[in-house]
Amino acid sequence: MQFFSVVERSELKDEEIIPAIIRNNMDYFTEHIKPKLLINKLHALGIIRDERMRHLRSMSYESEKNYEVLNIIRAASTDKYADFVRCLRETDQNMVADVAEKGGGELTLFLAQED
Repeated sequence: MQFFSVVERSELKDEEIIPAIIRNNMDYFTEHIKPKLLINKLHALGIIRDERMRHLRSMSYESEKNYEVLNIIRAASTDKYADFVRCLRETDQNMVADVAEKGGGELTLFLAQED
């Protein structure tokens, strides 16, 4: 069972929500984001600049790339965060996009018992 951290939006100011979502779900994001197509889309939108793109391409591990992308996104505007979520969806990373959009929560599975 996978757990995500829940962010109580009512307790945070608007500018604190995005960093809190990223901080509370960092392990999940670094493990589940597939960076290759995502990084290209973010670069095409100007969210990742050329210098950072070269740096990302030099990294060997997906988790390193994801951590770097999340640091870029954490410092970005709310509009760019919305673009990030849209890019996740466009690269078929819908579950990750849901966590990024809603702040996570607990994933619970219920199994029916046969009589």
